[in-house]
Amino acid sequence: MTITAHSVTQHLTPSDLAERIGIPLQTIYRWRSEGKGPRGFRAGKYVRFRLEDVEAWEQEQLDKDSA
Repeated sequence: MTITAHSVTQHLTPSDLAERIGIPLQTIYRWRSEGKGPRGFRAGKYVRFRLEDVEAWEQEQLDKDSA
């Protein structure tokens, strides 16, 4: 099976997400414990966020601001 760039899901670390949206890393962890922010998952002891989930969450935030 050949894997193309389009078939690979990109995952972000909490640090990647914090940098992407320009907020402190601790806020990402707080949001996660409060059930806020983009949907994430655990891979063993590591937290990861699928890029498509982050983009969907970002769009939701934009939609809320324009409503």
